[in-house]
This record gives sequence, structure tokens and C-alpha cells, in this order.
Amino acid sequence: MSTSRLGMTLLSWAARVCEPESIDTVALPIIADIQFEAQANAHRPLLARAWTRVRGYTAFFKAIALTVLLGYGRNPMQSKALGWLRLLLAIPAALLITLVVQYGATALFWRVLVHPGPRQVNGLVFLEGVNLVKVVISPFMAAAFFWTMYLIAPRHRRAPVALAALVVIGLWGGLMLFGAVMPWPRFSVWLFALGLALWLGGALSYWLARRLLRPVAEAA
Repeated sequence: MSTSRLGMTLLSWAARVCEPESIDTVALPIIADIQFEAQANAHRPLLARAWTRVRGYTAFFKAIALTVLLGYGRNPMQSKALGWLRLLLAIPAALLITLVVQYGATALFWRVLVHPGPRQVNGLVFLEGVNLVKVVISPFMAAAFFWTMYLIAPRHRRAPVALAALVVIGLWGGLMLFGAVMPWPRFSVWLFALGLALWLGGALSYWLARRLLRPVAEAA
């Protein structure tokens, strides 16, 4: 297949699934690179030429797939379905990222904040600072949950998704506050602080997201 025919074939296929703007900014530059590399490697062995073409095809189809996945496809039903798929994937992804951040932040602050305390009657050593680590990492966990939900959601749904993520974090922190005062007159200071820390991470994330959404709304 000649390079010009190759380019026309890829271009016609991209035109079926992408908007014209995406064809100009995504498809055409990659097709031009594929044609250039095909001409530049015309004198090389068959295996080398085949490998060059495979790399070009992989880059092309990966870029087109990402373009459609991000909502710039031509088929509105397809974009709508992919949008709902992204919303469904946002929830488990947010939980997974939150657990990863919890593990990483705990490992980061553990050596600084946790140290051996007094020895108990049973011979075990009480570790002081464990609850403090939980409080310190809580804003990071809330932010990780919020921003994963926000970034995975389609752009036109980020405002309601940000509000929904804030509500979830609010309930999460509220549960911690309720657990702190439930055994009244006993009061759990660290559990109360953990709930406030979750609210802090969620509130700061929502405030920043609102500032990011404001220029988009003004431009629209």
C-alpha cells in the first residue's frame, strides 16, 4: 500500500468517529508522521519497515480511542454511553486511589509521628502517634477521592460530580464526628479531629474545583 493511499484510508476511518477539529489536531499530524517514516525507511529491510508501520498504527489508534473516550467523538450516543461508563468507573477508581494515597501518606508520616510509648502490663509497647497519623493523612485521602472523581468525570458533568463527591466526603466526615460523640459523656478527640480533617480536605478541593470551573462557565 502506498503512503498516500495509507493516509487516505486512515483519514477516512478517523472521519467516521471524530469531529473535524479532532481530525485536524489529532489524526492529521500522526498520519503525516506515519507517511514520513514510511518514506524515510523505504530502503530498510522488510521487518524494520513493518515494525515502523506497527508503531505508527499503534499511536494512531491509541490517539483516536482516547479522543472518542474523552467525548470528542462524532457519534453522540457513543459519547453518551462512554460518558456514563466513565462515571461508573470513577467510583471504584476513586476508592482505589484513596487507598493508595492512604498507604503512601501513612508510610510518609509514620516514621515522623509514631514512636514507642510506655510499656503495658502485658509486655507490649504502646505506639503513640498512630491516631495523629490518621488525622494528618485524612485531608489527603479526601482530596484523592474528590479529584479522582472530578478528573475521570466527563467535562460537562464535572460540576455535579464535584458536588456529589463533596457530599460523600461530608457524610464520611460526619460519620467520624458521630462516632466521636456517640459514647457520651466519653469523647474521642482523635476521631472528632479525623472528621474535621476529612471535611477540610473536601472543602479545599471543592473550592479549588469551583475556581477551575469558573473560567469554563464564563467562556461558555
